[in-house]
Amino acid sequence: MIIIPVLDIRGGLAVRAIAGQRERYKPLAGGVAGSSEPVEVAAAFENLGFREMYIADLDGIMKGCPDYPTIEKIKEKTGLALLVDSGVSSIGEIAELKKTGAGRVIVSTESVGSADFPADACKVFGRENIVLSIDVKDGRVLSRCGTIKSKTPQDVAAKFAQHTGEIILLDLSRVGMGEGPNLDLCEKVIGGGCGVPIIYGGGVRGEDDIELLRRAGVSGALVGSAVHSGGIIAR
Repeated sequence: MIIIPVLDIRGGLAVRAIAGQRERYKPLAGGVAGSSEPVEVAAAFENLGFREMYIADLDGIMKGCPDYPTIEKIKEKTGLALLVDSGVSSIGEIAELKKTGAGRVIVSTESVGSADFPADACKVFGRENIVLSIDVKDGRVLSRCGTIKSKTPQDVAAKFAQHTGEIILLDLSRVGMGEGPNLDLCEKVIGGGCGVPIIYGGGVRGEDDIELLRRAGVSGALVGSAVHSGGIIAR
């Protein structure tokens, strides 16, 4: 199973995510870098042996103002492969994000306004360059698109699997809460027969949770707090 550390950035700083309640996010204190400077956090992840990192660009997701300079600086200063969510909702935005050095771009249910856009993005850029993310909060799919929002996570996964080679399943309700992963959600999505690898994020506390996810059929995990606390190490 692959472990991918998470870096949430807002206002040019690394912040600590809490249950998707972004108004409560505060600059990261302590952690692996002892700093809230994004490049320093990314470099610390790399020094721990990680080779890929997930970036949640909250200025892009929340306000439509992507922090391209910070992403470019991370790419310039580290050798990490970058998996980036900047809230893209158009082909042009993906093209601009790719220019920063983002290896793979996340197209998330939260940000898209059209049910056709995920498939279009994969067609234009290739399924190897786009990862489709199902964002769930309190058991419901988050989306600006009514069609997507009305479906269950497993139904969205089955649809997405026709277009992408990998799906992120992100339970925002559990992010940063230390409550453990939502295994029921994982089992429903995987049991729904989507047929592509699933990367899960939300509530992962340590190696025991990683083993539970592996047994549930998950192929990867997004991890934030547990890396900073030393509960999870690179694979």
